[in-house]
Formats: sequence, C-alpha cells, structure tokens
Amino acid sequence: MIITLKRTGGFIGIEQDLGSVDLAGLDKDQRQEVMVRLQTLSDLVATIPAPGADQLQYEIGIVESGRSPRSLTVLDESPPQQARTLAELLSSLGLSAV
Repeated sequence: MIITLKRTGGFIGIEQDLGSVDLAGLDKDQRQEVMVRLQTLSDLVATIPAPGADQLQYEIGIVESGRSPRSLTVLDESPPQQARTLAELLSSLGLSAV
C-alpha cells in the first residue's frame, strides 16, 4: 500500500506535496498502526461537508494492489478528533504538515 499526502487550497490556492510512503517499507507494528489510523480517519471524514473555497485541506491518496485507488480529504479546520487522528497518522508515516 502506498500513501501520499498533499495539502491544497487556502486563500492563495496552494498545492504542496507532503510526501509519500510505501507501507511495505515499514515494520509490522508500524503498518498496523497506520492501518488503524487510516480506518479511524476514514470513518470520521465520512460525515464532513464539502470544504469552503478558502479552506486548506489535506488529501490522502491510498493505492493498494488489487483495489481501486481511493482518497480521503480532511479539512484544516476539522473537528478536534479528526485533526488529532490526522496528526497521529502523519507522525506514524514520518511526515509533517508543514
């Protein structure tokens, strides 16, 4: 599974690649931690409305062999539990939001 992360939007319309991680390069515990956080984040973002025009958002691309690519979008001003889970996911992947 390959996970990519991009930050987009905002007043000036930024598009910033934050990184990409192939989970095959992580140990079993790290992969499990990432999978749990992805599932939690997926459950949380299922009920969030579309972003406003000037909001920053994080786009998480997920590519798995044998499945169609999918993505999750998390708003910069998302509810605290979403923001915390996103930060934990980034940390698990060794990526930074800045």
